[in-house]
Amino acid sequence: MERVSEQRVEVVPSGDEGYDGLIELWESSVRTSHGFLTEGDIQEIREALPKYLSEMDIYVCKEGARTVGFLGIAGKKIEALFVHPDAQGKGYGTALLDYAVDECGCEYVDVNEQNDRAAEFYRRNDFRCVGRDGTDAEGREFPIVHLKYLPFQFINTERLALRPFCEGDLERLYECCRNQKLGDNAGWRPHRSLDESREVLGRVFLNKYDTWAITERGDEANLIGTVGLIADPMRNNMHAAMVGYWLDECQWGKGYMQEAVRAVLDYAFGERELSLVSGYCYVHNSRSQRVLERCGFRKEGVLAQAEVTYDNRVLDVVCYCITKEEYNQIR
Repeated sequence: MERVSEQRVEVVPSGDEGYDGLIELWESSVRTSHGFLTEGDIQEIREALPKYLSEMDIYVCKEGARTVGFLGIAGKKIEALFVHPDAQGKGYGTALLDYAVDECGCEYVDVNEQNDRAAEFYRRNDFRCVGRDGTDAEGREFPIVHLKYLPFQFINTERLALRPFCEGDLERLYECCRNQKLGDNAGWRPHRSLDESREVLGRVFLNKYDTWAITERGDEANLIGTVGLIADPMRNNMHAAMVGYWLDECQWGKGYMQEAVRAVLDYAFGERELSLVSGYCYVHNSRSQRVLERCGFRKEGVLAQAEVTYDNRVLDVVCYCITKEEYNQIR
């Protein structure tokens, strides 16, 4: 199958071609991707499409003289993006999405939660979940996931550069993580070989959203730690995330971790639109507790016998959190 993405795909305004062809394209596409819709659902939505489309700016891409995909935009939101089944997998969808983001400044899109293919398509193109509704806009029981365009954020602070991990970080990762103190504080076994660090690098750090390699500005090739946001395992709330971090022991005492966490909080409560960030650490890890407290986190309590470590110790965990409102008050 020829991929048109390797060539130039021209995306143009739809002009005066009307909606009939777009509606037929929409139905053909929906019948292959929206198996959760009944025939009645499809016909109900089809009848409403002329009104919906009239409220959007419409752009199309063609294969010869035939329209094979279209894009509907309202403000900074993608309201529609459909490609005919015969043309899927050729790069037309990516071309339309790139046009929406690069040329029209779109940042948001909604997808049906049951439409796994669409969710994966947007995820591959740097869209992240920022919300969910249990029904669609008309109240039908089709959950909607709200996505926002969030490409990887390089973050610079006064002294630090936070960047994505790369394969060149392998040796420094091993040098840092073979340290017994880091493992004891974080709960993982100190790395015993370069091969073990290679596996961890690929599984945990490479190509991961919201996971930063910490470096000093001017020495960005030299990994000294990491900081990141992941789903909070204690909260069933997509607007909450947990911050995690470690720092090479030779960098302790410089305030680097506090500087990095504050920068990540700026991102979390800004671009990521989170409402709460949590942090958890073992009772004996007083350094980590001080980092969180100096960044404005409040102690929620101690979770007794919360984790069993790699060496079979059963440890209590101190729970911290900070809300967006609390953070804005201390900025």
